[in-house]
Amino acid sequence: MAGNNLVQLNNENEHDILDVINVLSTKYYCIVRINLDSGEVSPMHFNTSISVESEIYVAEQIDSMDSLLTFLGFGMAEEEYNRLEETLDLDNIRIDLWDEGVYERTFKWTGMNGDYYYRLNFIGVGEAPYNNVVLTVLDVTERRLAEIENRKNSRIVEALSDDFLAIMFVEAETQNIRVYRAAKEVLDRYGSALTTQKRYGDIIDAYVEGCVKVSKEDAIYKYRDFNTLMEEVKEKGIVSFVYNRVLGEESRQYRVKVVKIEENGEFLGVVIGIKDVEDEFRKDKETQELLQNALDEAKHASESKSNFLFNMSHDIRTPMNAILGFASLAGKEVDDREKLLDYLSKIESSGQHLLGLINDVLDMARIESGKIDIRKEVVNLEQLFNEIVDMFRLDMEAKNITFESTLNINNKIVETDGLRLKQIVFNLLGNALKYTPEGGNVWFEVNEHPSDKPGIASYETVVRDNGIGMSEEFQKHLFELFEREDRASVTGAQGT
Repeated sequence: MAGNNLVQLNNENEHDILDVINVLSTKYYCIVRINLDSGEVSPMHFNTSISVESEIYVAEQIDSMDSLLTFLGFGMAEEEYNRLEETLDLDNIRIDLWDEGVYERTFKWTGMNGDYYYRLNFIGVGEAPYNNVVLTVLDVTERRLAEIENRKNSRIVEALSDDFLAIMFVEAETQNIRVYRAAKEVLDRYGSALTTQKRYGDIIDAYVEGCVKVSKEDAIYKYRDFNTLMEEVKEKGIVSFVYNRVLGEESRQYRVKVVKIEENGEFLGVVIGIKDVEDEFRKDKETQELLQNALDEAKHASESKSNFLFNMSHDIRTPMNAILGFASLAGKEVDDREKLLDYLSKIESSGQHLLGLINDVLDMARIESGKIDIRKEVVNLEQLFNEIVDMFRLDMEAKNITFESTLNINNKIVETDGLRLKQIVFNLLGNALKYTPEGGNVWFEVNEHPSDKPGIASYETVVRDNGIGMSEEFQKHLFELFEREDRASVTGAQGT
């Protein structure tokens, strides 16, 4: 539409509508009367002219609904034009007027200087059913833009909570930034950048390159490109990311939330909110550490259980071999009562040791905690060590190993954990047996040393062999769980 100069046209029906015209605003682009029976259009107040491509429509040429549609539809997008065409359908006008005799519709035109909004007011003449209607076209661009701005502001408030340090709107077409709210600390540090720069890219560049140190790995570097940000927001509606800001000695985490703003399906731009989430980040980190600690404890419990069972399987094998060996010998000496009773005694001793180990396997509380309690009991050390020697002697002989044992003990009766002591010696002798070749030698000796403390005795237990041994370097790993030196000579040897 062009021109605000209204001319009054002579019309025989004009006197019927003078009262209506007097109560209406003066900023009309046109006022016409429509006969709903014939479809005839009679201009009453009108712009001087409007250009439609090469034709010039003047007021006198607007005489039908088709010519009115051509006039009003000039400059409209296709979707708006289709809506206008439906609105100007005579039957639709009659139906919309029926209840109250008046209604309105607002449409958008796109001109050289931007978008314009016009409101079409339909006023029935007479009483329902209306045969005639007055149509006024009123410029409501300023009011409509204000409504859009208010709705946009409302959506900004809805989209972002009050704890954001800064909230700004970025227009999609121009990249221009309008700051809605900025905390004092933001204005103190970055106020100059916000006031001297107007476009998104310029402000982000000034922030990243001049105000703070931001890692190139942070998402904010990716979104320095405005088009990249716009494409993601169009697709997702909301884009949110966290970046780490370094300012002097201080490092803090910030979250950026970008929300798409639309009006009637048209993408207007985005609202950007910046929020300090350092405290939230620290809490999350603490929570993650707690979860990791709980996971480590669970893994430790599982590993302790596995380690315990592996140890037990190793420890159970020795007394089991002794039981089977002495049982076999007992079967061959049925007629020799003295030897038979000796073998049965050794079987019972090995069985008691085996029972103690099995009881530990069944005690799941100790397995889960990874701890074994030391139980003090009265033990005859000479008897205990002789039982151990007896258990290994058969296996040593089977492998043609010379097995020598020496016990230099004065105080034989002591308080100690006999089961644990046996386990330690079993493992040492078991390894000596396993890694000493046939025809080799194994020595076992226990020596008691003087003690300065009354009631306390000191004993040294020694297991020596001429097997493969271990390097000095590997001795550093001697007390680590299930470690053994990786050498060709141990390939194929069982052990955990």
